[in-house]
Amino acid sequence: MEALFDELDIIEQALPSMPPFEVLRTYFNQEVEVCPTAMIDAEDLFMLETEQACREYHKLPFEGGLWDQPLKLLENFEVIRAERNQFERIRFEQLKKKEKVKENNQGPLARGNTDLPPRNRNLNG
Repeated sequence: MEALFDELDIIEQALPSMPPFEVLRTYFNQEVEVCPTAMIDAEDLFMLETEQACREYHKLPFEGGLWDQPLKLLENFEVIRAERNQFERIRFEQLKKKEKVKENNQGPLARGNTDLPPRNRNLNG
């Protein structure tokens, strides 16, 4: 496992703008998504779960408002949100590309071309 982390560090240094999940996908050379949660420590996993729960339940972990939360917690939440936004942006772009390819592969009849004559004409007679 240590060799994997070393290799990922090399990739991340060579491509600093690439999101971590893309680095993992590049390393494993697969089209499927790679979930890095199996490789993170317990504290980071706790932060991910806490941020997820706060988002789902609309409740902060500590009493009071936003500025009553520990600074480390808010910093971690900001990093998690930034990574999630980047991941969702890339996922949305991939879905958009797939839709465009699918749309381009369909013929004019499948897309509902309105330039065609009406279907109710009698072609037999």
